Amino acid sequence: MHFVMTLFTRRFQRIVLLCAAATVTLLHAEETEWRATFHKANITPKNPVFMAGYASRDRPFESVEADLFAKAMVLTDAEGHQVILITTGK
Repeated sequence: MHFVMTLFTRRFQRIVLLCAAATVTLLHAEETEWRATFHKANITPKNPVFMAGYASRDRPFESVEADLFAKAMVLTDAEGHQVILITTGK
């Protein structure tokens, strides 16, 4: 099940990214100068915490299987307008 959710999440993130890029491109088709910047931050908790959505758990997590990241893409047009897309995951 985890594998299926991971595939779904990755596909969903790609679809959202492509839709956002296409929408921005269509809204400003006459613009030719774009700047893209990318940022990535590790958001994995440093100390054990209780995990939301797991009602049967009576203690915080014991180990980390994979780090969690927040990733941002900022698109800026020639006039300084910005579009920001933020995703989270592994």
